[in-house]
Amino acid sequence: MKLSELVGRKQRMLAHCRSCQTDTLLDPRFFYPRRAHLDLSQLADVIHCAKCGAKEIELTATFRE
Repeated sequence: MKLSELVGRKQRMLAHCRSCQTDTLLDPRFFYPRRAHLDLSQLADVIHCAKCGAKEIELTATFRE
């Protein structure tokens, strides 16, 4: 699923760090201006965990809360 699709569907992303097991809800609109063309798997390759800095991130789509 592309980032642009998440924005259109008003969904969020759940970022799960495989290193420290932290889950973080992310708003795809933050990444949209420069990365709208990326799939979630591609975006996961370029972001890091806000808590520990690791790059072992899994992204999944979720509904807004």
